[in-house]
Amino acid sequence: MKSFFGIFLAALPHVSLAAVATPTSFGGLMGFLVNIIDSLIALIFGLAFLVLTWKLIDSWIIHADSDSKRSEGKTVAVTAVFVMVVMVSLWAILKLLQQGFGY
Repeated sequence: MKSFFGIFLAALPHVSLAAVATPTSFGGLMGFLVNIIDSLIALIFGLAFLVLTWKLIDSWIIHADSDSKRSEGKTVAVTAVFVMVVMVSLWAILKLLQQGFGY
């Protein structure tokens, strides 16, 4: 568990530098929070893509002979595409806010 926590902190530099780069103003705090949210969106997007890939391989390649698994794969694919479009939209809105407010 300790090694996973260390890898997690190494993967998110904004979180691991929280004690060193403590924000001293409201703008600094907002920039810090936006950077954390930005990193989390990228992490969640990557995990969603891995889950989508695994579910499609499982339902369309491994269990290709099962009609129920193929229909489950179609449902997962449509849902995953919708979720990824929403996540990319939120990421774009976050980037617009970053540029607009100068974070």
